[in-house]
Amino acid sequence: QASARQFVPLHLPEIARLQRPIGRLNATNQLRLSIGLSLRNPQGLTNLLQQLYQRGSPRFHRYLTPGEFTAQFAPAAAAYRAVIDFANAHGLRVTGIHANRTLVDVTGSVADIERALRVHMNIYRHPTESRTFYAADADPSLDLVTPVLAIAGLNNYTIPQTRLKTEGGSQHNTPLPNTGTGSGPNNDFWGGDFRAAYVPGVSLDGTGQAVGLVEFDNYRLSDISNYENAVNIAPVPVQTVLIDGFDGTPSGTLSEQEVDLDIELPISMAPGLSRVLVYECSPYATLAQINDMLNQMANDDVAKQLSCSWNFDINASTEQIFQQYAAQGQSFFIASGDSGAYTGPVPEPADDPNLTCVGGTYLFTTGTGGAWASETAWDANTSTSSSGGISAVYPIPFWQQGMDMSANQGSATMRNLPDVAMVAASVWIFERGGQGNCSGTSLAAPLWAGFTALVNQQAALNGQPPVGFLNPALYDIGKSANYEACFHDITNGNNFTAESPGKFSAFPAYDLCTGWGTPAGSNLIATLLAPADALVLSPQLGFTAGGPAGGPFNIASEKYTLTNAGTAPLNWSIVNTSLWLTVSPASGTLAPGGSAAFVTVSLNADATNSPIQDVSGAVVFTDLSDGVARELPFALLSGNGGFETGDFTDWVFSGGSNAAAAVGVDVSRYSDDILPGIDDSLFVHSGLYGAYLGQRGSVATLSQTLPTVIGQPYHLSFWLQSFAQNGTNTPNEFLVQWNGHTLFDQTNLPVFGWTNFQFIVTGAQNATSLMFGFRNDSAAFALDDILLQPVPAPTFQSVTGNANSFTLTVNAVPEVTYQVQFTTDLILANWSALGPPMTATNNVLTFTDALPANPQRFYRIATAP
Repeated sequence: QASARQFVPLHLPEIARLQRPIGRLNATNQLRLSIGLSLRNPQGLTNLLQQLYQRGSPRFHRYLTPGEFTAQFAPAAAAYRAVIDFANAHGLRVTGIHANRTLVDVTGSVADIERALRVHMNIYRHPTESRTFYAADADPSLDLVTPVLAIAGLNNYTIPQTRLKTEGGSQHNTPLPNTGTGSGPNNDFWGGDFRAAYVPGVSLDGTGQAVGLVEFDNYRLSDISNYENAVNIAPVPVQTVLIDGFDGTPSGTLSEQEVDLDIELPISMAPGLSRVLVYECSPYATLAQINDMLNQMANDDVAKQLSCSWNFDINASTEQIFQQYAAQGQSFFIASGDSGAYTGPVPEPADDPNLTCVGGTYLFTTGTGGAWASETAWDANTSTSSSGGISAVYPIPFWQQGMDMSANQGSATMRNLPDVAMVAASVWIFERGGQGNCSGTSLAAPLWAGFTALVNQQAALNGQPPVGFLNPALYDIGKSANYEACFHDITNGNNFTAESPGKFSAFPAYDLCTGWGTPAGSNLIATLLAPADALVLSPQLGFTAGGPAGGPFNIASEKYTLTNAGTAPLNWSIVNTSLWLTVSPASGTLAPGGSAAFVTVSLNADATNSPIQDVSGAVVFTDLSDGVARELPFALLSGNGGFETGDFTDWVFSGGSNAAAAVGVDVSRYSDDILPGIDDSLFVHSGLYGAYLGQRGSVATLSQTLPTVIGQPYHLSFWLQSFAQNGTNTPNEFLVQWNGHTLFDQTNLPVFGWTNFQFIVTGAQNATSLMFGFRNDSAAFALDDILLQPVPAPTFQSVTGNANSFTLTVNAVPEVTYQVQFTTDLILANWSALGPPMTATNNVLTFTDALPANPQRFYRIATAP
């Protein structure tokens, strides 16, 4: 009977697995839960979103209404009814239903929830905050056939946190020394200063547009009125939308101040807004209430620009809501954070690839309330500065691909943040019955919402739809010849902290402090609304080539047709970012209405001479007449490292029947055909297929023989996940061997989520074997995205120095160990090591040497064993 129950995984906070509970939650306590259902055809939604934001696509900016979204993607009405019936039958009271049928809100006693979901609600001590939290002791399970995506509200480990920092104490009577050149008190920025700096000469004021705010407190209308009077702005209607019984009482804390500035900043940038919608939850809201609020913002679809200056918990249901925003043309801006560079996990939801993440700057103008003069990355001290970093969760999205991240220390495989920035310090606001100055990326996000209201006002005047999710357009502009005209590129400052003194610095073009920078007024507005480019490209997509290591591949080449739909001659060029692709020809001229040009993109010897690869790249087609660039993504999957053939082609499997399989994502429904209670899609790390490894009683193997070069170092990487079934996953064993040498072999591994394993190996002969061994008697492992790449030779990038020492900077490969050596004479056979070997943590390594007494020294760098 237990095996027939539906398990809903990934609901237990990791800390609850490690701690002993200090008690049980009172059985009579009432909890709010939100039961989430999966959208229909999620792959279809992903494809639609790419078409909606691909300039030149027939679907470009042809958004859906909430009704159309529901018709195309909402769960079936029968499935929604089944969840409601389940709740009613198990003593849970249905307190809310949603038009898009993705959430069912229920309330019940702890006792009823424990019986319905087969969990125990325990109390734990919070490891970093002076409070306790409650959490279920296991993932919930339901006696329900209808698949459930997620259940929110089973813990309150994470409560919303504001990004705001105060500069002058609780009463703001003694503000810190100013760094601004604004027209407000203490020379801080307020009111029209933001328009003067970022949209000089622009008459747009946001007329006809609404801004929606995500808040976890309330405000006093008198603060807003006092601010409007002080900066001479006509009153803007402010509408409060209370969620799930929140009474709307302002807290009088920093959280209330957050709400005040979130209202005052967008009306400063767009003083003609039709209204500001303030969606509010309790300051102690759980994910159940948060998803209710976010979902209402999507189903209302009143505000086309949304802003959030908080971090909060999210789950799979939240991700669907963010996708609905993009499908409906709603722009969502999230503050990046105020704690400097992220070197570990990024607090949710700042790194979510469906949101525009906003960093912060110091702003300097030509004078009091004057035009923009310069900006630097906001870095107040070692613990307070604009945040940026690399997501540990989300792969790099298509619009962020095709960029050289080696110098800015970004990632070529994972989502980087922030995307853009705006002023985040020396801003004066009215709040909590008083006034004062503050700082934080909390300021920058609502300013971007106000700026986007100006863009969408102009779009409406042009008869165009809203700009929607901005990132595809922002990155297209950033990679184009129009970049410097549309953005203030921030190249000074950093977000270093004591924990990460070398990450990250502001850098020309994109960086992990301020993204692309801040808006340059009318130029960015006009470029965001520029008509479809005269360069017409067909087809609109790149290709994914797959096959065994060394080939042949299912796709070897693709021919693209270029035509000129304009009225003047058009020059075009192509930039290819992938060594394994060849593009010909690379440039040309098209006459208006004349003959088409044909470009062939094909795999070359670098694709066929390498072992397993799972790599992505891009080919950028640019109309040189207007600078508009079109980026097509390409991918190479060789050696079946990602199992994207849908089976074990090119692998040799040895084990029992049904002990292993390549598992595909069923995009139409939840499926647990492989391991009861576990959604098959969880066996897939990326793409549409992953490997289920469930051998019982003995060790099974999955192996390949790969083409290698003798003595060549290779970087081996793969992703592994360990599941439990019925609360256990032992006994188990997982091992990795390279040419018969054991790289990894552990037994009784704990349950863990997707984890990246990396090794440096050496080609033993012209063909080397790679073998994975596995046993899991109670559950299974998931394996995906196996990659074997030659380690490129390191190269020196720069040399800097002073009177006492100098520093060598080299390009590197993460997880590879390097050794710098020196000699005083190139004739000598022996070289001396400069310090111990160093293992790279990113794409750059630095070595420092004291200025030697030798009249000359020669240096070299090599990979170390």
